[in-house]
Amino acid sequence: MPEAGQITESEIPMSLDRFIEQIGITDTTAWRWRRDGRIKTENICGRQYIYPSEIARFNERVKSGEFAKKHKTPSKQKSNESAHVE
Repeated sequence: MPEAGQITESEIPMSLDRFIEQIGITDTTAWRWRRDGRIKTENICGRQYIYPSEIARFNERVKSGEFAKKHKTPSKQKSNESAHVE
C-alpha cells in the first residue's frame, strides 16, 4: 500500500503529447478540449500531463454521449450559371 503523498503506478501521468498521439487528435483540438473543460491537465515543469483517472473520466463522458452532436453533412453548392464564362 502506498504511503501518503506517493503516486501509485496506475496514477503516473502521461504527457499530453503522447495522449494526443494515441487518440489521433491535433494539438489544436487538444487545446480546445482543455479550454472547454473536456479534459483537465496538470502543468509539470512547463509541460502538460494528463492522469489516467482523467482519461478514464473523459472516456466515460464520451460513452455517455455527453459530447455527441448531430453530424452536419455539407450541402452541395448550387452553381451560379450566370457567373459561368465559356
